[in-house]
Amino acid sequence: MSVLAEIKRHTPKVLVLLAGIIWAGLIRQGYEEQLVAPGEVNTDVVIQYYDRELRLLEGAKRGDAIEKWLSGADDQTAWLEDLAATAKALYQEDLGETADDLLGAIDFRLGKFQNTVDAQESAEQRAKVRQWLLDGNGRAWDFDLYLASGDDAMIRSIYQNENDKLLQRVWWAGIVNFSILGASVIGGIIWIIGKKRAYLRASRIPDAWPASYLLGLFFLADILVIPWMMAIDVGYEIYYSLGGIGELEALSDFLWRTFSTLFLTVLFLKYPVHLWRVFGLARRVDWLLVLASFGVMALIDWCLFSFAPVSETDPTDFMEVAFLDGYGLAALLFSSVVVAPIFEEIVFRGFLFQGLRGKTGAIWAAIISSAFFALTHTQYDSWGWLSVGTMGMIACYLTYRTGSLKSSMAMHALGNLLITLDVYFHYQLPL
Repeated sequence: MSVLAEIKRHTPKVLVLLAGIIWAGLIRQGYEEQLVAPGEVNTDVVIQYYDRELRLLEGAKRGDAIEKWLSGADDQTAWLEDLAATAKALYQEDLGETADDLLGAIDFRLGKFQNTVDAQESAEQRAKVRQWLLDGNGRAWDFDLYLASGDDAMIRSIYQNENDKLLQRVWWAGIVNFSILGASVIGGIIWIIGKKRAYLRASRIPDAWPASYLLGLFFLADILVIPWMMAIDVGYEIYYSLGGIGELEALSDFLWRTFSTLFLTVLFLKYPVHLWRVFGLARRVDWLLVLASFGVMALIDWCLFSFAPVSETDPTDFMEVAFLDGYGLAALLFSSVVVAPIFEEIVFRGFLFQGLRGKTGAIWAAIISSAFFALTHTQYDSWGWLSVGTMGMIACYLTYRTGSLKSSMAMHALGNLLITLDVYFHYQLPL
């Protein structure tokens, strides 16, 4: 008797419901951990976030119109006031004097007062501060507060040079983003004019996959990730206790991200080696359709976040602890652009969407799988979930049109690539 038949025979549906309730509880717990809680934020990340934002503003203030536009600093007063309100409400307690200095520098930029630095302090003290800044210490607001009490050509030159390097990086990242968006528009037009016939043949999903058990094992796979990650942590400890050197973030990330895929593959495919054929992975990527779909997704995201209120989740939680070297960037790209798109698409558009569509129809299968896909991204608020869910729906459409996961993987990877580079160039790459 097959593994699936044993599961069907011995697993009552009440256990499927119980697994769903446990899964929902874990999702809620993960979401609540992302909410802003005074005293629990990563202060190093917060400091780096605000440091880069003020540097971008300073560079944009001296740049041309397109630089201001790309850096989001076209309305500087409103932008600064919002920055100050967020820092005061969320981080002042955590950052202490550092937050006070940040708010003082913002007030200085807004022209609320001129004497942010005591002009009567001793020449010896100012010389120490000056040398401290010249040695590469200090944040954007430290430079602001020092220069507020008097001009210093060398300090100002160093500060502006750092700001300009960051702005130039953001400018080029913006050019790449807009180039890809332009290509997506062109690709969409060509695809529509060409009236390309859809490939509607479904992947070879066995009819023996009952919807309830598919969902139940999806919940179970996510639940079992927790002890699996604990086992990975134990492996880390053993590795370092035996004298292991070097970081293994990329390996660790690969191991936990692939767990659900391997779990479902072993339980649902009689011959796991046929996964490539079952999900149509031998077919080519339809790049025109991918670009057109990416353009639609970008337009929807722009509309969503144009109306989204201030997030209830920590706005710096999208950044990991800053990686300031090439290895950090490589590990980040491997995780977000290679591992995540491949294995998340197999689970959500492969097993869930393709497995459910024969039982519920394509539309409901897309809604259910996209909802689960969004909810597993607990680092976002409700507006972020809408964005992720939209991406999931479009990925389902790509899978439906092409009969393969390859095109949805390509779109997923493209989106993650742009987001990862944007975040890294803004906040994690050293100046």
